Amino acid sequence: MNTYTYAVGEFVTVESDVEVFLFDVPPGDRVLDPDVVIRRGTGEEIVAERTDGCIRVTVPTSLPTGKTSSSEPVEFTKLLLTAIDRALLHRGATLAFGAVLQTPDGVGVGLFGDSGCGKSTAAFRLAQQRGYRLLADDLLVCHGDEIRPFPRYVNLPRDVPSVETWLRSTAPRTDRIRRWDDELDVPRTLVSDVVPGRIELDYVVLVDPAESSRKETTSPTPVPITTEHAVEDVAAWNGTNLDGWTAHPAIPGPSGRIGPDRGGAIREAIASADCYRIAARRGSLSRSVAALVQRGRRFGTPPA
Repeated sequence: MNTYTYAVGEFVTVESDVEVFLFDVPPGDRVLDPDVVIRRGTGEEIVAERTDGCIRVTVPTSLPTGKTSSSEPVEFTKLLLTAIDRALLHRGATLAFGAVLQTPDGVGVGLFGDSGCGKSTAAFRLAQQRGYRLLADDLLVCHGDEIRPFPRYVNLPRDVPSVETWLRSTAPRTDRIRRWDDELDVPRTLVSDVVPGRIELDYVVLVDPAESSRKETTSPTPVPITTEHAVEDVAAWNGTNLDGWTAHPAIPGPSGRIGPDRGGAIREAIASADCYRIAARRGSLSRSVAALVQRGRRFGTPPA
């Protein structure tokens, strides 16, 4: 039987007897005590249990684990993410929903907002046009004062002209890109030559979901907000976009000491960052973020 082992955020290891389509990294060396074990079973029911800190999940052979369209196999994805989330919480870490990048000179930038607000497109443009290094464009791991990557493909919309232009330029490497009618699944290493292992955030930018599609003619100005307001918004977007993926009923809940709650872990990760809210449409978000970082000071604060 083949065995595939994956590391998530340096804290959690997943061992599976099927190759996991969600991860954009190749399997690593087998470990002695994995945190999550996925096995194919002979029955037709999903069976999950926690044994000695390990979450073991048996899935029926009829359950799809691959991908035949742009929409992922919901059941298997929920099982996997729920198990990983439980294991992370047990170590005082948490999943979060956002995009995180690092500038060429090492400044950490986090983009947070509802699904569809333009985070992935902005992250792609910042990486391609300005040399930012992409840690994650969707899922990430908060632990202490650092953000770590969740090893997932970048999802790029095909209705963005710059995405299609870039796709045509990657001819020798397109075998690593999954093409769907409406989007692309792209390994992060094809978007960024270097994928950081961890980042401390210097800037946190919250994309106003009510304004993200508005058609401005100029790049909007970010407005400073408090850390507490930023934590509240990020936690709310987690509830909207992530909680449904990390609450599969078959997976046992956390037991024993599970560390801080999600809000506490998120607060610690962004506590030292300057936080802003921005009303930006998808086309101008990357320019606004780049301008914020380039200026290197809080918008709205009079120059010295």
